[in-house]
Amino acid sequence: MQYSKRILDLKDSPLRKLTPLIDEQKKKGKSFIHFNIGQPDLETPSCFFEAIAQYSHHNVPYAPSLGITPLIEAIQGYFQEQSVSFQKNEIIVTTGSSEAIFFVMSAICDPFDEVLIPEPFYVNTVTFMKQLDVVVKGIPTSVHDRYHLPSQAIIESKITPRTKALMITHPNNPTGTVYSYEEMLMLKEIAIKHHLYLVVDEVYTGIVYDNITSRSFASLCGLEDHVIIIDSVSKRYSSCGARIGAIASRNHGLMREIGKLAQARLSAPTLDQVGAVSLYQLSSSFIESCASTYEKRRNAMINSLLEIPGCHVSIPEGAFYCLVDTPFNDTEAFARWCVEEFEVDNMSIVVAPAQDFYLEPHLGRHQIRLAFVHEPHIIEQGMKLLAQAILQYSQHLHF
Repeated sequence: MQYSKRILDLKDSPLRKLTPLIDEQKKKGKSFIHFNIGQPDLETPSCFFEAIAQYSHHNVPYAPSLGITPLIEAIQGYFQEQSVSFQKNEIIVTTGSSEAIFFVMSAICDPFDEVLIPEPFYVNTVTFMKQLDVVVKGIPTSVHDRYHLPSQAIIESKITPRTKALMITHPNNPTGTVYSYEEMLMLKEIAIKHHLYLVVDEVYTGIVYDNITSRSFASLCGLEDHVIIIDSVSKRYSSCGARIGAIASRNHGLMREIGKLAQARLSAPTLDQVGAVSLYQLSSSFIESCASTYEKRRNAMINSLLEIPGCHVSIPEGAFYCLVDTPFNDTEAFARWCVEEFEVDNMSIVVAPAQDFYLEPHLGRHQIRLAFVHEPHIIEQGMKLLAQAILQYSQHLHF
């Protein structure tokens, strides 16, 4: 039997491809500190579970395709705290941000249309586009300026008649970059000038450091037809498994079209929507508290990394990831070696090789992405293991 070329062209997730090897080692009694997946370890707010426990109906029906009204209103309130106003018909609830991205790209792109995205990027975003035969073109960024955007001229040089959208994650995964207000205005000018959509994944909004201001792209005036916001409860509220996301846009025609896709998949999970209402109703002080916790974790990781010979890291301004330059030119092999061969007192680490975060894999072959989603003492323990792993692997390569 044959498979589609579309599925054969897709790659295994760089974040999860090592899972079978890890499971095999765990059966042998080996333990791991996971830095490969952005799975927050902070407690999911108890209000989520309480809301579901109070659900009093005797069965679980389909929810309305666009989302239950209390959740849409709660999402409105969340944006209102950022001085951003959305009407009810400008919000659609989705099954996580993944479905939201897939819906948006399905609605704005035909096969072989192009989307520009800063490189490196969140790898699954590109996977969704490839499923739709959308062509991804990278906007180059550099560790030397903390992965901020290049000049407007460089970005515009990438635009062709087939370009339909700019897409960014803000704050960024995997770099931790928070775009400045000037960069936001530049993207606004480009979107208007070239009649492009500006698709912004804002699932890490509020998780920012060093007193940086967190702004939504929906706060920019004049982009009503252009800006499409992707959101989710996964990261801010430590609720990755709840699988509730949202699309917010003031482009009413576009939202009507996306509504067709929402109807076709029937609805996002009913009980998760019930729980998510309470999450979106939490005040901004809750998110600020989480950000303060992650900032301490970031500092613990960065301080440790700066002491490891051969490593270079750009200090993240938001989200909870950092990209690390290593002494090696094949970090996929290094990551596998850490799982299968390396251990100290039966303990090892899991890191994410970064080559799949780039369109040209050679650009990231020397990098790993680390997620600082553990308590500082665990991070410090993990960084000591990383230092020993780098030393031993260097000796292994030169043996």
